[in-house]
Amino acid sequence: MRVSWRSLWRILPALLAFCLLAIQIAIPWIVPHFVTTDGPSHLYTAIVAKKLLFREQPYTSLYRINPQIVPNWASTILLAFCASLVGVRHAEQLMTSLLLAMGFFSISYAIRALSPRALPWTPLSNFLLQTWFLWMGFYNFYLGLVLVPVGIGFYARRNGKLTARQAVMLGAGLVALFFVHLLAAAVLLLALTILMIWLHNVRPALWDRSADSRASDRQALILLGAMTPVILLGLIYVHTTSNGVPFQPNILQSWNEFPMYPFATAAGGAGSQVYLWPVVLGLIIIAALGMRRSEWRSAQGGLAIATLALFLTYLVVPDIGLGGTQVKVRFAWAVFLLGGLLVSSVARLQPLKTPLALFVSACLAFNLTSTVKVAFAYSQAAEDYLSALTGIRPGSTLIRLRYATPDIPERYGVPWVGRDPLMHLDAYTATRLGCIDLSDYQPTTAYFPVIFNSRVDHDKQYELLGLEDINPNEGAVLEGLRRDLPVPIDYAIVVADQSSPAAPLAKAIASGDSGMRLIAQSPAAPFVRVYQRIGAR
Repeated sequence: MRVSWRSLWRILPALLAFCLLAIQIAIPWIVPHFVTTDGPSHLYTAIVAKKLLFREQPYTSLYRINPQIVPNWASTILLAFCASLVGVRHAEQLMTSLLLAMGFFSISYAIRALSPRALPWTPLSNFLLQTWFLWMGFYNFYLGLVLVPVGIGFYARRNGKLTARQAVMLGAGLVALFFVHLLAAAVLLLALTILMIWLHNVRPALWDRSADSRASDRQALILLGAMTPVILLGLIYVHTTSNGVPFQPNILQSWNEFPMYPFATAAGGAGSQVYLWPVVLGLIIIAALGMRRSEWRSAQGGLAIATLALFLTYLVVPDIGLGGTQVKVRFAWAVFLLGGLLVSSVARLQPLKTPLALFVSACLAFNLTSTVKVAFAYSQAAEDYLSALTGIRPGSTLIRLRYATPDIPERYGVPWVGRDPLMHLDAYTATRLGCIDLSDYQPTTAYFPVIFNSRVDHDKQYELLGLEDINPNEGAVLEGLRRDLPVPIDYAIVVADQSSPAAPLAKAIASGDSGMRLIAQSPAAPFVRVYQRIGAR
């Protein structure tokens, strides 16, 4: 019996990890409406791209595939695949399940590559995957970053010594990662560069002075050759991106704000995981300081330096640039991801693996409970939102005017959670009904696979993008869009709750002499109103 309990104690982290993974995967499936902030827009882009591939109208009359070299292709391809398997309504749920599973096994692969004797299945992986980015619907970045451990594990498993064939495989993986997300590719490039320098320059200088310097130089050239294609792709992308990168670092503020909110999936302490991430951060520091000499001489030493380098990058990197926003919090998550690999693989922390697993599992249980409550609350809000859209005819064109909705969190019992899952439900409706959503933000930018064609000029695209955060004077803009766009606007969806200063204007934007009439609104105190075009535009 003693042996059985001892065996159970050893495998308990793995059991807890898989149980937590099952719960994480199940959460999107147990709510009537699983909604993320940007997910519906990614889904809309995926379906439009599929329609363009088969030259289907009316999409080809307004959209085209982006001819520029851009990242962000992963969500387009994967969501189109998911929609073909389970339909549009469940595509995001399947997408979320796939991302969580891929992230879990990616981290486990890297742990085993760094330390073959370490247990690769740990609830720490579940913590690292339970992030704000997934619930925001930042699918490309989420997938890209959880694939970074695969690249690190691939290089570490070979102790930094690549054959030509392995270099080609790594180079192909880096190119694929670029088309998932630019920042994820940059993180992996940084990590691999530091690992290479550590293993082939620093390690020989400190511990193995008899090492063949020519072999080290050859390995550096092999890795550089593997990285060259993705570096060139990145340079081309930077060159074609219109906006620059504002560089005004505020190191002290960044230090005080670290790690920002990468693990906030619900409100409150449990929802923000404030009881867990400081412990993990402390363990990362302990793991780096407590590594044995043999571990410092391995890829783990380079990983510790790479984790520190990512933290320093977080301190100085601008928060916006190259079409991306909220850059700092992304680097903060990367610090924890690489540091988590270190915690899970360092030998001196292995005796704590089961107590740590129990602590992490307990904290995650509270977080998952809070996350489920928020998911059900926003599912009800989505139900009310979508109930107003049932009268929209399939195949029509629509536009969404979105004002501030400060009443929504209190009305549905959801404290502020740092995201707005109702933001792009118009795109979800357009996808489900085969409509054209003129106000979806992705085709109006140059950073996604689908863009408007030349029939919609740049000024009108800019005005459409402005509908993401509308001003009280945008009624005139709507009239201009209705007059000048190459297709009529069949429906206008106006989102504004009762406390919004623009609510009275929102009610009047598409009424009276504007040529549109109110046909539906959300129940109780309406925050969604749908107007239909009357006659000719």
